[in-house]
Order: sequence, then C-alpha cells, then structure tokens
Amino acid sequence: MKKNNDIIVYTAIANNYDDLIDPKFISSNIDYYCFTDDMSMKSEVWNLIEFPLDDLNSTYKNRIVKMLPHKYFSEYKYSVYIDGSIDILGDIEKLVNEYLVEGEYKLAVPKHPERDCLYEEAKACINLKKDNVEIIKKQISKYKEENFPKGFGLTENGIIFRQHNDPEVINLMQDWWDEFNKFSQRDQLSFLYVIWKNNFNYLSMNINSRVENKYFRIRGHKKDGIRRIWQLIKIHRDKNKFNKALYNLLKNIKNKLDKYRID
Repeated sequence: MKKNNDIIVYTAIANNYDDLIDPKFISSNIDYYCFTDDMSMKSEVWNLIEFPLDDLNSTYKNRIVKMLPHKYFSEYKYSVYIDGSIDILGDIEKLVNEYLVEGEYKLAVPKHPERDCLYEEAKACINLKKDNVEIIKKQISKYKEENFPKGFGLTENGIIFRQHNDPEVINLMQDWWDEFNKFSQRDQLSFLYVIWKNNFNYLSMNINSRVENKYFRIRGHKKDGIRRIWQLIKIHRDKNKFNKALYNLLKNIKNKLDKYRID
C-alpha cells in the first residue's frame, strides 16, 4: 500500500451490496481506499483492496475492517470510515482537522438522529426484526445487569473519525469487535456499551448523513429501493411545508405498521 498522506478515508463493499461512488469533493491530502471482494470495480479515486479474510460472511468482512483499522492502516495517523451507502459531498479534511488534529478527540461518530438510548435501539431492532431476537435480549440483559445507564446516548456508525493507532482507541475498538462477536450484528448495540465500559471520551457529532449537510449524504444500499426513497424524504423534510407534511404522514404510517411487527 502506497502512503501519500497522514489521512485515509476508507469504505468496504462486500457481496455487491453497494455501488462504489467517487467522492464529489476530493482532497489531495487524503488517500482513499475501498475493501472489496470484487476487484473488477472501477473508480478514478478509490484504491481497491481485497478483504483480508475471505472465509467470513459479508457482514463480518465489513465489520472487521470497520472496527480494526489499526490492523490495516498502521502507517496512517487519522482515518475516516464511510459506509458504502454514504456519498462524500464536501471537504472532510476540515472535519478531520476540527475533530482530531486541532480538537481534543481521538474518536468522533455521528449522533443518532432519532434515539439517544441503547435500550430503545434494542427495542427498535427487535420490533423490526433486524437481528436474532434472543441474541439481542441476552445482550441487553447483560448490560442491565452491569448497570449500563438508560439515555447514555446513541450513535449511527456509518461514519467514524479516528486516531486509529492511538493505544486507547485500539483497545476500545478491540473491545467493540469482541462484543460484536459475542452478540448482535447490529453494532450500535455494543458501541456505546464499550464507550461506557472504558470511560472513553468521544465526540458525538451533530453532522449526520440522514440530515441534509454539506459533507455527507446517505444514498441507501443497492437493493433498498424503497428505503432510498424514504431516506431522501427524511433528508429534505425541512425544505418546505409539503415535504414536511409528506414526511410526517409517512412516518405515522410507518410507526403504525411497525407495531404489528412485534413478536
């Protein structure tokens, strides 16, 4: 791997789950890499890397590079993980400088746009059948026994800014990976727990790909046509009264339908 800069932006696409889209804004001070199991993908910006462990399923292929960048980018000081369903619109080097270089933080992650509690997220995952219900219940039972607090916060982990080679960050990420392997594949359910367990000081970013901003925009996964439309409605809901009314109407319908998905 040829290193040109101190900052790396990377993504991971397995099993043709997302399209590889070049950033709208490209910084000459950033190197761009994409982990993939399809080396035939084309890009003028992203450098392709094969996933390191071919025997893992697509979820685990993604999570191991998402959570453990120190294993693959030891020569870089700063990293930004971007989910394959998120477009880069603006100069994220400014955010690296603000959060990691000039700021006091070693880790910055977007605040969840709808919830601020791990337990509420677990309920949503169960209701929407996002993962094995018994595994989630077992995981949450453990956290309750350890007195993990309600309302501790919640992140959306599709974007992660890190000083990934810092020893404290390495330890935190290894704990996250271990917890992920024990329990749910919904990594939001374990992230704040390991933050709390390690008493780690991180930045909960106000910038979120689901809310209109100049840096990131969620596109949705390749096969999620309906979800893509819903994400666009959410992002643009504050542009005018019609968008707001449409969003509120569809959200109410969605909430009513979700009630019938409870086991």
